[in-house]
Amino acid sequence: MIKKLLTGVAIALICCMFTATAFAAPYQNYNFNKGWVTAEPQAYTPYKIIDAVTMGVQTGENSQGMLNPSDMAASTVNGDIAIADTGNSRIIIIDKKYQLKQYISTKMESVKTVLVVDENGEPLLDENGNLQYTQETTDITGFMYNGQRYRLSSPEGLTFNNAGQLYVCDTGNGRIVRFTLDESGQYACDMIFNKPAGLDELLNAEDENATVTDPGATDEPSGDTDTDQNNTGDTDQSADADNGSDTEQEGEAGEGESGEGETEGGETGEGNTSGDNTTGGKYKPIKVVVSDGGTMYVVSKGNHKGLIELSSDGSFTKFTGATKVKQTLSTLLRRILTDEQKAGSKLNLSTEYSNVCLDADGMIFGTINALEAADLFSHFNSKSEIGAAIKRIAPTGSDILVRNDVYPPSGDLGYYQERSEFSKMVDIAVASDGIYSALDSEKGRIFTYNNSGELLFIFGAKGSAEGAFAEPAAINILTFAAVEDGIIAPDDEEAETYTQMIIAVLDSKTARITLFKPTEYGKLIRRATMCQQNREYDEAVRLWEQVLDQASNSRLAYTGIGRIQYVRGEYESACENFMRAYNQSEYAEAYAKLRNERMEVAMPYIMTGIVVLVVFFVGKAIFKKIRRFIKTGGKGDE
Repeated sequence: MIKKLLTGVAIALICCMFTATAFAAPYQNYNFNKGWVTAEPQAYTPYKIIDAVTMGVQTGENSQGMLNPSDMAASTVNGDIAIADTGNSRIIIIDKKYQLKQYISTKMESVKTVLVVDENGEPLLDENGNLQYTQETTDITGFMYNGQRYRLSSPEGLTFNNAGQLYVCDTGNGRIVRFTLDESGQYACDMIFNKPAGLDELLNAEDENATVTDPGATDEPSGDTDTDQNNTGDTDQSADADNGSDTEQEGEAGEGESGEGETEGGETGEGNTSGDNTTGGKYKPIKVVVSDGGTMYVVSKGNHKGLIELSSDGSFTKFTGATKVKQTLSTLLRRILTDEQKAGSKLNLSTEYSNVCLDADGMIFGTINALEAADLFSHFNSKSEIGAAIKRIAPTGSDILVRNDVYPPSGDLGYYQERSEFSKMVDIAVASDGIYSALDSEKGRIFTYNNSGELLFIFGAKGSAEGAFAEPAAINILTFAAVEDGIIAPDDEEAETYTQMIIAVLDSKTARITLFKPTEYGKLIRRATMCQQNREYDEAVRLWEQVLDQASNSRLAYTGIGRIQYVRGEYESACENFMRAYNQSEYAEAYAKLRNERMEVAMPYIMTGIVVLVVFFVGKAIFKKIRRFIKTGGKGDE
């Protein structure tokens, strides 16, 4: 069955090669069924490439301007896009027109031409008697917070909350930094969340199945307390005692400060501006999402206990959403082993998350890519939670993702032994209507599913052509792009719907962002899905029929129409459409309803027939007895 499926994928890709003139992208949309795949029209195509030159980013020593960017996020408040330029230890902010707005940086240089002078200040002349000039480079570093200058170190993740505040995972320094728009329209730091006290001990705890619920306090600061209204009653989480190596004093020294003035990295004074992590330990935040109440859910590198939940003041609350693991014999034996014996045995750890995001309901979507091929294979066949590449986490920490399709929403299915044949999900973006798109770094594909876990379409590929990626790292929905890029007019009746349809993908290796827009086929599928979710059944049927006009074998369209017919009580038509979709489970449900319906119609006639037969045979028996009585003169049988 798997060989047939992979053969189908290969055929779909070959079809793409021979239909290059029909599609403006180096990939082919397809969908799954049990044992094979079917090629379908393109649902999304690339329309814009954004790179450092487009943004107006200074290139410096790096010709691409950005070096290994690892994440991006878009604000729903003003359309700003933040990019984690990890290799340059900086954050790049561009506006909704994709123009540079601000750097929050470490490696940023200001170059100017200056006159060369001697020790007395007199200009020096060259051998031809001309004045000598040289290039002077000045570092413009870091960001200010409470009168001190801080630097980022290899930030790997960031997110905007619904208020437009930017949260940055300062990975190298083991902390999260928050930036808020000031009056000038620039992002200024208003809070630093250091590693909570005792978190390293919890991360190092041996029991891989434990869920810690005791809240821990954050590290006490040794410097000034933060009296800002944004942190009323809480101590300053940006203490020099924890992260002194990436701060430097600026201006007058306040109480408890060194009084040395601003210090340059590694030179005189107390500060060392290298930006190196001085907190140590296992807390390495790489991704973060923030709820409306300010609760942070953090992915920490190497953490197998689930997401780290931090309160709005940065204190530790609990681990949540730990992935399930198989209960092996060694796992059971560890419960009775001594400490020495446990040290020599292998831990059966949960798999760490690769990324997270929040949906419109405040639920956490998480992706997992460090999965074994055997677990993935089992997951595709049983739809079990073990081996799932995508999860939707409830406040209780349980996985509530719906998986109603032929295969669960985990990307491509591959060979049992070959991990590279399966998808590796590195990021996910969820639209307000519940439709979500997951990014596969292994094959460069984007898999889009509805809120029932059914595959809608696939786009993207690995390669160097437009619409392909070298190392896809992040995916995002750009709510302002459709109108700003002139794809749809602001007063168009579909403008609001279109805001959830523009998808951006960040390529870490090429350091560029590719923007995708839906084709007519893609818009039909999304609109039909939304209408069906909103119970606008007449419009949904009309749109699904238009989908069938473009893809006569669309399993999704037949299933959609069949479900509407099922709701309307048109069970016979529903059975026909479920059969065309090879949807055995829903066909069985519809057929059971159809059988009951037919039985209800036939039952009165059946019961009438039974009554007639009973009356006939009873009457016949009575008639025989009366006739016998008359013949015998009432004497009966003697």
